[in-house]
Amino acid sequence: MPMNPADSRRYGVPRVAEDLSGGLLRVTGLVEKPKPEDAPSGYAAIGGYVITPDIVEELRAQTEQWYTHRTGEIYLTDAINVHAAAHPVYGQVIRGRWYDTGNPADYLVAQFASALAHPDYGPVPRHLAQDLNYSGWSTGSQGDSGHRTAGSGHRRVRRYP
Repeated sequence: MPMNPADSRRYGVPRVAEDLSGGLLRVTGLVEKPKPEDAPSGYAAIGGYVITPDIVEELRAQTEQWYTHRTGEIYLTDAINVHAAAHPVYGQVIRGRWYDTGNPADYLVAQFASALAHPDYGPVPRHLAQDLNYSGWSTGSQGDSGHRTAGSGHRRVRRYP
């Protein structure tokens, strides 16, 4: 997935050897969370891997030797790097909306977008968004009725289940 290079510290970033047709990339490995100046490409490895038995074997080897690893964890990135040293590895550029659910704000947006798209639950966030769609929104204060008020006009916002 294309990413903002400034965000590279949050993702695995592929080393791209060749940009093939249709967004297919030949990858020589992954760098886990590099500094922006050290990022080997402008892509984030966001998951959705198709792995081969060779990579599974490398993961098994890591499991057997976990105590020697720098953090004691098993890393798919390391297994892919070992595999890429001897075998071709490919990545596919994905176009579209991507929600980074490791980021609290993006996680909230993902939940809201999913709710909007749901046939049964969609009306609730749509009504909420309409109620909040004016300038001056703030959490306001709770009046005697317990309803939150908002903005300088203290418009009442309906409660949602």
